[in-house]
Amino acid sequence: MGGSLGDKAYCSLLYKLRGLPMACNVLHIGAHPDDEDAGLIPYLSRKFGVRVVYWSATRGEGGQNRIGPYRDEALGVYRTWESLAARDVDGGKCLFGPFIDFGYSKNAEDTFSRWGKQALIREIVRAIRFVQAQIVVCRWTGGEDDLHGQHQAVGAATLQAFDAAGDPSSFPELKLEGLAPWQPLKLYHSMNNSGGDLTFGGALNLTGRYNPAFEKKGILRINTGEFDPIAGTTYQEQAWMAYNSHKTQGMGLAPCPGDFFYYYKLSRTTVDVPNKETSFFDGFDPTMSGLCTYYYKGHPLPVNNTLVEVKHKAAEALDAFMSKDPETASSLLLSCASLLETARQKLIEESGIESSAALARYLGGGKKAFESSVAGVLGLKLECLCERPRVIPGHKVAETARLWNQTGVRLRGIKFYPLVPAGWDAQVSEPLCTYPTLAMQEFQLEVGKQAAFTTPYWLSEPRDRYLYRRPKGNFHGEPLGPWPAQMKCEVQMEQGRIALEVPIVCREAFLGGFRELPLAVIPPVSIHCEKKRIFLRKIHSAHTLDFQVIARNNSDRPIHGNLELIAPAGWTIEPKRTQVSMQKFGESQTFRHKVNTPEKLMVGRSGLRYVVQTEERDYSITVESVRQGPPGLSRLPDESNCLKEALIFSPAEVHVHVIDAKFVEGFRYAYVKGMEEGVAEALEGFGAKFHMLADQDIGYLALEQFDAVVIGPNAYVLRESLRSYATRFLEYVREGGILVVQYQGYPFENRGLAPYPFAYNHPHDRITNENA
Repeated sequence: MGGSLGDKAYCSLLYKLRGLPMACNVLHIGAHPDDEDAGLIPYLSRKFGVRVVYWSATRGEGGQNRIGPYRDEALGVYRTWESLAARDVDGGKCLFGPFIDFGYSKNAEDTFSRWGKQALIREIVRAIRFVQAQIVVCRWTGGEDDLHGQHQAVGAATLQAFDAAGDPSSFPELKLEGLAPWQPLKLYHSMNNSGGDLTFGGALNLTGRYNPAFEKKGILRINTGEFDPIAGTTYQEQAWMAYNSHKTQGMGLAPCPGDFFYYYKLSRTTVDVPNKETSFFDGFDPTMSGLCTYYYKGHPLPVNNTLVEVKHKAAEALDAFMSKDPETASSLLLSCASLLETARQKLIEESGIESSAALARYLGGGKKAFESSVAGVLGLKLECLCERPRVIPGHKVAETARLWNQTGVRLRGIKFYPLVPAGWDAQVSEPLCTYPTLAMQEFQLEVGKQAAFTTPYWLSEPRDRYLYRRPKGNFHGEPLGPWPAQMKCEVQMEQGRIALEVPIVCREAFLGGFRELPLAVIPPVSIHCEKKRIFLRKIHSAHTLDFQVIARNNSDRPIHGNLELIAPAGWTIEPKRTQVSMQKFGESQTFRHKVNTPEKLMVGRSGLRYVVQTEERDYSITVESVRQGPPGLSRLPDESNCLKEALIFSPAEVHVHVIDAKFVEGFRYAYVKGMEEGVAEALEGFGAKFHMLADQDIGYLALEQFDAVVIGPNAYVLRESLRSYATRFLEYVREGGILVVQYQGYPFENRGLAPYPFAYNHPHDRITNENA
């Protein structure tokens, strides 16, 4: 298989082959998806070929969103995609903890009081054991210089997790999940080399300066400005290109060549190291030949010679690949996979030795890496395409499995296996057909009648306030988790056998591009409330409310049934029940209900729930779509042009909040919307009526008719018309008007948008006690 430097697929395979002789995993730890030391990941993964995993305690749900409307769980999904995009550039992998980003935290103790200190230590131990890391690099130190309480908590907890990861008595529940004790060899903490530049709100190393204060014993310096001949750029240039994937956080950094330095303090080590280290690998052998030395102590080494042989053959396979001899390269790689499997079985037989079990799991991961490399070398590509991206329980969908043999290598046998959950059924609809470069087979897939709906796995269970509940199954913080239906293909060759797996996807073209959306299970009908929350004043008479809801047909069949709005005792609903009849996919119906509250409505929250009864089953589900569009799209993506889509399911409920508060009535207010936040809508329940200013109104409407004008969060950042006509609002204030400006980002400073020049603190001030 040929290729050229700079070609993405070829370079990715070349990096992978270079890393096969290595036996070193690096776990990089942070609190948020954009906390990573950006240069560290490509430096280690691209230069040395080691596996680098970035673990974030949260998915960044509490962060800002500079590019779209998503917040909370939806933002967490979007930032997961951004992290995957970053790792696709820098060669790393990503994992996530179950903790919820609740916004700014003043110190570590505040974060521990919400997340739980032991829970945080346990999840870092989980990550260490799951990754089986030899080196742990924590982005944060646990001190005040970390600025954010979540940063400090992660920095402090990592120290204790490092010691606990290899202790069999610590967190025995993890062993029951298949995660045997694993002791890392080294722990490093990132040093703050920002030089005080807090442009992005944290101690980000933007300049890579040489720092004489850090040139001392116990501190390692690396230069990520070194040139990568495969990519044709420096490692730091790759780092900034990856870091720019965090678009919701407003990241934008221009890559340029040149020296760029990071510094790391060695906080723990179980191996002897020199006084002044020059490499993360000082003190141990990070290749296959060194693996047994540190993870098989006190026992004979039956697999050590095997691992030495694997190391040499992996190097020979790389040479054969570079010489454009894919058959020799694949033969050597298959031999390595076979050797690793033999060694793994020997270790499994030693059932009483914990280190054997841990090492056996490590070698199992290595075997899979060799097998997947064989497919890349030979140009074997598995795909499984279905006719539509969404299905509902009980329905059937056609799928076609294809194995592309792009180099025409001789294959002795091919077998496809649909992998589906219990309750589903997959039947062959057409026999296997083989051609010189293609094998294909068609299947009919029937979705189980009680099939679970497809949502990101961490959202499949009701969450706690600060923690996602881990669902049943083998989940250890993977970015997205397995899709409900996959295709497996076993390929038998002269030298051995490999197995490939891919999700079943729907490949579609749209104007300007194409997409591949994995098969997803959705309810046949979904319910979309006009308002999810309503705020009312406490009064001594009944409130009369108008509710509006839309029911949508997600099935390719007609939907017939009844819609009911269920309210607490003492509330009256008209009409009580309404007939639902939708004939085709995508059709929707709008329903209205008049709701009367009791006269003596108490302060607090009351819930009302919509239910559609159809096909002998009740559905009370709202579907929220999180979508990512193609680059350059000038509007928010929709169902027809999104590249990625995730579905979040929530109860079809409306919560009515009754608050004992009074507003002076009779005033006229205007509102300039910025980010979605619902402030104006919430205040309308208290008699505060707002006129929403459109872009045309901002330039021409007479502002003096309003008693006050409110500027929404980040409106100056998001709305060009407001920036262009900012002086009109300042003139309104000079003439006696009241202008209320809510939170605005850094672009608001020093641009003539405020009545006088000012500058924010960098990082900007934070709420330190939300309950003060």
